[in-house]
Amino acid sequence: MKKTRYALLPLLLAAIAMLTAACDSDSTYEVTSSRDCIVTSASLGTFYRMVNAKTNAGKDTTYRAAITGSYYPLSIDHHGQRIFNADSLPVGTLVDRTIFSEFNATGALLIRSLATGEDSIFSRTDSIDCSVERFVTVYATDGVSRRTYSLQLNVHREEADSFVWRKVEAGGALPASLAQGPVRLVSRAADRALLLYGTHEGRNVVAERKDDAWTRHEPALAPDPLSVVADAAGRFYGITSDGPAVSTDGMEWTPVAPAGSVDRLVVAGRSMLVGMKDGAFVRSVDGGATWTAEPADEPQHLPVADVRGCVLKSLYDNDIEEYIVTGRDAAGATAVWRRTVDKSAAAGDGWYYLPPVDDQSFHCPALAEPQLFTYDGVTCLVGRQQDGGVPVLYMSRDNGRTWAVGEFPFPVEEAARVAVAADADNFLWVVDGKAGDLWRGRYNRLGWQQPPMAFE
Repeated sequence: MKKTRYALLPLLLAAIAMLTAACDSDSTYEVTSSRDCIVTSASLGTFYRMVNAKTNAGKDTTYRAAITGSYYPLSIDHHGQRIFNADSLPVGTLVDRTIFSEFNATGALLIRSLATGEDSIFSRTDSIDCSVERFVTVYATDGVSRRTYSLQLNVHREEADSFVWRKVEAGGALPASLAQGPVRLVSRAADRALLLYGTHEGRNVVAERKDDAWTRHEPALAPDPLSVVADAAGRFYGITSDGPAVSTDGMEWTPVAPAGSVDRLVVAGRSMLVGMKDGAFVRSVDGGATWTAEPADEPQHLPVADVRGCVLKSLYDNDIEEYIVTGRDAAGATAVWRRTVDKSAAAGDGWYYLPPVDDQSFHCPALAEPQLFTYDGVTCLVGRQQDGGVPVLYMSRDNGRTWAVGEFPFPVEEAARVAVAADADNFLWVVDGKAGDLWRGRYNRLGWQQPPMAFE
């Protein structure tokens, strides 16, 4: 970048004043100085990014790819006096020779030199090293007022859509002991504790994981492990020997309805609690105390085994929820059902069956001991193959219509019972019931913190 000494500032300000005067066509004019000294707009030009890839022959290679800087807008915080890009540039972006397509201010714009620490004239046509924090100063035309901004370009240090698994515990004896039958894992929203429901020597047991350690509990009234569901408010529901019950911590349970009120619990949303009774859908809007039969358009395909459910929140309307249920019907075929609930509407449309698509490779898979949940706005289904093989993760991006093998690998690589839960920090937790291992993973981008965008 061209180096112009700070000593040239008075000449620069005088030139600005003369140009301002020259724009006036009247024969008589008056020159006034301004105390305005702010950056009014800024945007990035073209960048280049070094990308690692493989050739057709499988060899590692690196190439340079162009990035359009305008896709990463610059935010100007006048209160905090900083300029930055809230949406970080991709991994490997070269910012040591940054070109700005636009950088405007109300006065003279200078930048602090990395070599001398003195101010020099900021030239938008010159490349600027933004690999470190820079400081730009706007001097008002009055020659006195000035404002200094911190200029920092954020570049991601990890790939956004890479999913990283980490084994946080190996060979846990307690989780393995509970996997004598199907297990259910739930994240408690209040404190991020994990609750693993299972059976041991014929008794329903729950293992609580807090402070990196498992603790075994045998509640006096314990729910069937596969009946446990939790809603967004942190309430737990399950079916005990005394009937449907509710819990605020997943440990101590209080019956809310007589035994036999509902055969199984499927999913809990903000709008309702969904269950099955005599092979048909039922719902409760009062926490399981009373149940109402729900209409279904093709009752011959109602699920009767391996019934699982999840809830997807609308991206556009907080009053709308999408309930998705999978299972096997009376003929043994996998079936997917869906119901859209609008809390602001007086009545809903009932449950409707999703017929399989023509291409069998996109059918809902038939898995043993399946678990259905949502992660990153996607419907996910996990379970072992019917022959008892290695667990497989499937995903549906169209709310249950089509299914494909997950975009990231599942960490358990041997035949085992598994339990999966997503927590409020966007982590996926997986318990390997055979080895007793505990895995945690998430997409990198879901762990990134967003900078504040309200400047006051």
